Amino acid sequence: MVKNFLISIVTPSYNQGKFIEETILSVKNQNYQNFEHLIIDGGSTDKTLDIIRKYEGTYNMRWVSESDNGPVDALNKGFKMAKGDIFAWINTDDYYEPNVFNEINRIFLANKDIDFVVGDAYWIKEDGEKILIKIKRKEISVDELVKYGNFIDQSATFWTSRIFKKTGFLNTELKYTFDYELWIRMFKLNIKYLYLQKPLASFKPHKGAISFDNRKEVMKEMYKVGKEYSYNKKFLPQIIKYPRAKYYKFFDKFQELMPGLYNLIKKYSYKILNKLS
Repeated sequence: MVKNFLISIVTPSYNQGKFIEETILSVKNQNYQNFEHLIIDGGSTDKTLDIIRKYEGTYNMRWVSESDNGPVDALNKGFKMAKGDIFAWINTDDYYEPNVFNEINRIFLANKDIDFVVGDAYWIKEDGEKILIKIKRKEISVDELVKYGNFIDQSATFWTSRIFKKTGFLNTELKYTFDYELWIRMFKLNIKYLYLQKPLASFKPHKGAISFDNRKEVMKEMYKVGKEYSYNKKFLPQIIKYPRAKYYKFFDKFQELMPGLYNLIKKYSYKILNKLS
């Protein structure tokens, strides 16, 4: 009889009572038995703890609530507690699509040499519209990540505990792009991966979210990480993302009204920057 993998899901949390119940239910209601959910709360003062207690004992969930040094600290704490064969994390404003854990278990069972699985994700707009975000790069590699920045959606990623033992935990010196830096360290080890071309999760950018409220700083930090792992390039094509973040209201409207022209300009901008870098 084939033994299913134990999947460990970590959720960092702080005053996310508005969103966390949907996240919890997306984990709890997976059609899969062999998983654990570790919620690491930073000492919430809103209704978050009441919601967590509501589901305590109804599925394989453990939680702690104590002051920490932010999401990286919380995630590292959760992964140190994790006992699984497969690791992932889901933030409190994101949620999994149905039957994802079964699919992930099936893939890892059938591909013993794979250490990383990534899928697509839905971007949920404020009006409820769902936009499918797909990986548009032909391959995932250190070079592609360094050039173009973080094109992997964290909520749709799963990796093996064995590769995590080799890379070590998340970088506590980073405030925004700790997932991006972890992917680079993983792919530096020449891991085998599988891109599952279907949505595994949904994410909701909103005011109050760290990455949403600090888009310029996110791009600056991402560029800094990219340069750290680059091969003596003058600058990287992902530099284009900084003005995109700085003037996001203009570019969002431009993309909405003229998507064809927007994508054409983006395509040729990257081509020029690739030649210059």
